[in-house]
Amino acid sequence: VSKGWLPVPAGETELVVGDLTVPASVRVYTSVRCFDAVGNIAVGSTDGFIRDATVPVLASTGIRAGVTTAIDPKTGTVDLAAPSRPFTASPSELGARFPGVTDPESGVSSFYVGASSSPLVSADLDVLPLQQSGPLPWALLSGLNLTAGSTYYVHVRAYNGAGLYSDFVSPGITVDSTPAICDFVRVFNP
Repeated sequence: VSKGWLPVPAGETELVVGDLTVPASVRVYTSVRCFDAVGNIAVGSTDGFIRDATVPVLASTGIRAGVTTAIDPKTGTVDLAAPSRPFTASPSELGARFPGVTDPESGVSSFYVGASSSPLVSADLDVLPLQQSGPLPWALLSGLNLTAGSTYYVHVRAYNGAGLYSDFVSPGITVDSTPAICDFVRVFNP
């Protein structure tokens, strides 16, 4: 992709170049050549940019339900590979991990998360509207009012470096806040 050197009127500090076809995934550089009144020349170039024409995608590692059970108690870090947890005992928290969301061209720059009672990507977020959660591939949503026995879904919107986004939904997480009942105990005498 080359347009050659284009003149910029004296006193102007920017030039918009139209009718330029930039192929996706190709690094493009911009160079500037300046002349002073006595003919000295200075040349500079950018570090380039890559046109990202694709949205973030979901790899086979996918989205996993549950965060609190994936937190290492010693380090406080979240194990992104821990198995999905389809149940929560908390009536006020939902969590999800999304290590499988990637963007090969400009990378994922930020995540927004929300929650609903529907597994549809286009669902109304009736539990929690989308809110920014930052660049980390996990979120713990708290302060929710969840009903025991109901199933909820964490909705994830991933933005890439070009501002394009994709929406994803976690597996269902059912609220089970009732303790286990043990009505029969067998004692063995060795």
